[in-house]
Amino acid sequence: MIQIVYTDFTKKLIENLTDITEPENVVDIYCTGKYLVDLNGIEKCSNLQILYCDNNRLTSLSGLEKCFKLEKINCYNNKINSLFEISDCINLQFLNCGNNQISSLSGLEKCTKLTNLNCEDNPIDNLNGIQNCMSLQNLDVFHCQFKDLHGIENCRALTQINCNFNQITTLAGLENCLFLEYLNCENNQIVSLTPIKNCNKLTTLLCANNCLTSLLGVENCITLKYLYCEVNEITTMDNIEHCKELVEIKVNNNELTDIPKFINNFNKLKIFDYSENPIKIIVN
Repeated sequence: MIQIVYTDFTKKLIENLTDITEPENVVDIYCTGKYLVDLNGIEKCSNLQILYCDNNRLTSLSGLEKCFKLEKINCYNNKINSLFEISDCINLQFLNCGNNQISSLSGLEKCTKLTNLNCEDNPIDNLNGIQNCMSLQNLDVFHCQFKDLHGIENCRALTQINCNFNQITTLAGLENCLFLEYLNCENNQIVSLTPIKNCNKLTTLLCANNCLTSLLGVENCITLKYLYCEVNEITTMDNIEHCKELVEIKVNNNELTDIPKFINNFNKLKIFDYSENPIKIIVN
């Protein structure tokens, strides 16, 4: 059954979206996993604020073109190929459109209030469309087809980015993300961390399985607690000397030949994995 919520907080269960009565008073719709192939019937819900239509068989978001008051949409795991239908949803704050067939973020240009965007597992290869999303805080774009993060430059409020399992070669674009606390860029082709040199609020950096030869760029990340940089080509750890808040370091499967003495001063360190390195000297 589909659950709808009205402005007076009363709830009603219906079989189909076409069974909605008093659509102008509907504020929430929950139709997760109902085998829906379209949203027919929702177009008259002009005051709709929350829509959960995930895990269905939708091929588009047609019907939402005039739902200007929408604040939250979860359309995860469908077959949607475009976001153009929500291009006028200027009050949108949360969008989960992961695991669909979306190839572009075009349609989000007017969504300037957007704070959370999850578009994981889509054939998207660029971030064009979010340039005006300056309130964006959480961005999940893992397992897409990105080669870079260009388009993210104006998203200065970002605190969390998950972009692992792409084809990214550079983190350029993150230079102005001064509030970034969490970055997962594992399983890419990144050669340098220098674009995050200004991210001094970063607490978690996951950059395993890339093409890094050093940790240059991490020097100012003095609040860093979790550093996972295994399976790279890193030859030195000198750049983390001032990261004394570290709790976990995983630098296994790299090209380290020694462990620096300053590690002994990391009093909060609980896990330090440097296995599978050609270590010659461990400085005590």
